[in-house]
Amino acid sequence: MNKLIISIAIVFYISFLFGCSEESSPLVSTEIAYKACERFMNRNFKTKTAKSVDNWVKNGKLVVKVRHASDINIGSDEYSLCVYTKEDGVYYPGAFGFDKWMR
Repeated sequence: MNKLIISIAIVFYISFLFGCSEESSPLVSTEIAYKACERFMNRNFKTKTAKSVDNWVKNGKLVVKVRHASDINIGSDEYSLCVYTKEDGVYYPGAFGFDKWMR
């Protein structure tokens, strides 16, 4: 009986550690980040086709790669990066900050 209680306590302790770690927090909100970045791109690039296609963590922040069809060049796809944090929401690095957030 004591081994069972100790085993359960260890499982809860490990779950608590992983649930509260800094590394796992951006990954929890991947779906929220995708939707926020797609809304941002649709609103600011005047398109309705933005679709999140990839993500990675860099500098402790979730970076989302978003594909959107260019209204100027019909049939061609363009990609933008969107940086998302729970605290700050969406950040668009633009052309000059693009390299900083690439893999």
